[in-house]
Amino acid sequence: MKPAFCKRFAISIILWLVFWLICIALASSSNPWIWSLSNPLFWSILLNRFTIWFLVWVIWIYKVHPLFGFRFYPVLRGFFIWTFISMQMALEVLFTPMPDQMMIFWATLLSWAIYWMIIDLTATYFAWEGLELLKKG
Repeated sequence: MKPAFCKRFAISIILWLVFWLICIALASSSNPWIWSLSNPLFWSILLNRFTIWFLVWVIWIYKVHPLFGFRFYPVLRGFFIWTFISMQMALEVLFTPMPDQMMIFWATLLSWAIYWMIIDLTATYFAWEGLELLKKG
């Protein structure tokens, strides 16, 4: 594998860890018990965000949308795809009775869309994208 492939992997996982910790810290402002390892929300956020990170690491192969044929810029991947994937966490918030439900719903969607846009743009800037990263050399 090319060094750029490993670089993209390292950049995306480091930024994933930073933004995951930010997410947990923000969630702990209203739920201080979230840091408990026995808390299902802690694990839900971790696993959901890990899934998104894995997709960042894999989906960069597509520079052109496979179905519609338009250029798949990192901003589009980072914002729209991750907003769609973050919908599961946001809907959990929406259907759980709590104060400021709608604000937390929109904050969850927008913050993670922005986080993943930053991760995808950063990884693409420093390590590029596309199938050429998979070739040996």
